[in-house]
Amino acid sequence: MKTQEIEVINLEPVSFLSNVQMVGEGFFAVCDTEDADQLATVGLYICKGISIYNSSSQRGTLAHLAYTRSLKPSLDSIVDGFGEDLTSSDVLIVGTEQSAGRHWPDIDSIAQYFLKHNPRSLTVDRNIPERSPRSMAIRLSDGKVSEVDLPSARAAWLTKPNTSLNQPILDKV
Repeated sequence: MKTQEIEVINLEPVSFLSNVQMVGEGFFAVCDTEDADQLATVGLYICKGISIYNSSSQRGTLAHLAYTRSLKPSLDSIVDGFGEDLTSSDVLIVGTEQSAGRHWPDIDSIAQYFLKHNPRSLTVDRNIPERSPRSMAIRLSDGKVSEVDLPSARAAWLTKPNTSLNQPILDKV
């Protein structure tokens, strides 16, 4: 398994395609190229973004992890929803500002959880430049994750985006 830390994910404007599945705060979506061209989420302030991608099936998950009473059940619901063995998948965790509140997950705890699943790769973006809010998108044809520029992110939410595949991140204690 390859693990790495990066300073920042691809900083390039992402033009939203007509076939994008938007993921709301506290939700995740799982889909493949038959469902959408991209998965995207916007407005990561102190929330964390998590993408999981399997290149063989071109299947991806994008989660907008927010306040959680118990981290493990929340992450379990995302992994169970993905429905594939993570040993063939790439995981990317996108950081934001860190809240001092105990119910806001930190990147290290999230990374430790995913390391136990032995993903093909685990990449952590700690948000060294301290940008906030952040937005991200994963292209399902190749798994490329990019940071969405703020004008595109705002425009995406103003156009009544498709959120039909959103599933709540379960937070059972």
